[in-house]
Amino acid sequence: MSRQSQKPKNSQHYFTVWRWHFYSGIFIAPFLIILACTALGMLLMSNTTGRDNDRLTITSQSTVQMPVSTQAKTALESVPDSTLVKYIAPRESNTVALFQVRSENQDNMVAIDPYTADIVKSIPTQSNLYHTFDAIHGDLLLGTVGDYIQETTAALTILMILTGWYLWWQKRKSVKAMLVPDEGTSLKQKRSFFRTIHATLGSWISIVLLFFCISGMAWAGIWGGKMVQAWSQFPAGKWGVAPVPTSINPDDPHAGMDMSEAAPHVHGSDSTPTHGSVLNTGSSKEVPWVLELTPMPISGTTKGKMVSPRTYRSI
Repeated sequence: MSRQSQKPKNSQHYFTVWRWHFYSGIFIAPFLIILACTALGMLLMSNTTGRDNDRLTITSQSTVQMPVSTQAKTALESVPDSTLVKYIAPRESNTVALFQVRSENQDNMVAIDPYTADIVKSIPTQSNLYHTFDAIHGDLLLGTVGDYIQETTAALTILMILTGWYLWWQKRKSVKAMLVPDEGTSLKQKRSFFRTIHATLGSWISIVLLFFCISGMAWAGIWGGKMVQAWSQFPAGKWGVAPVPTSINPDDPHAGMDMSEAAPHVHGSDSTPTHGSVLNTGSSKEVPWVLELTPMPISGTTKGKMVSPRTYRSI
């Protein structure tokens, strides 16, 4: 093949990659802006008022906290016929304790002064601004469709990064040249100037952005739910054993570790939910995604002393 026939072919390939880069950038730009703004909002709220107002401060004359049972009683009295779902201890000595209480028609997060057991604030669970940002960040308030859109955005962002590297490499042929603008770059040649700044700055940012996309897809519906999370059901998913406490029989620590005999179990429940279905409520993920599908630890086995079932109260 002659040079003249090979050059148009290479040029056609270059512009094909350029089109992938351009159109993927056009699609993802608005969604990346939404992701960035909502992530900043979540970061701001979590470091000011907290995810569930857990950073609310109090001023108390006492140094001795009331018993947690007394605090819980006050929280339960705020919602008639309610049960206690969750307790979050104070972050600091001057912050509130949180109790999630739930009734048939109401689910509240109650902030309690741990020194006086008085109610500081009570709001519906996951109703504050943090969870609004979180919902938009996760699925654009569109449910499964929004989750797929966000995952597509992450995938196309990776495509944009890879095609951008290819295009800039074809121009520079050196990693150092890709990261440092030419000395002769000036505004006199505006097209060349902005392309150089765009590509050089993008080369630096793309390294961090690629890490965010790959790690963020672990929470996405398809990549996270079907690929990453399925592999990461530690320890049952990797080792093929149920998480039975080895302390039940010190002389034979591996007894009863057969998955065919072991099944997930939750105290006070006849069903067999996973970690996530028990402890994760709504879009808030208290349990890491790597453990959401791991069976709950089995207790009350024949290897140990039978205990009376107790309903889960706190984490």
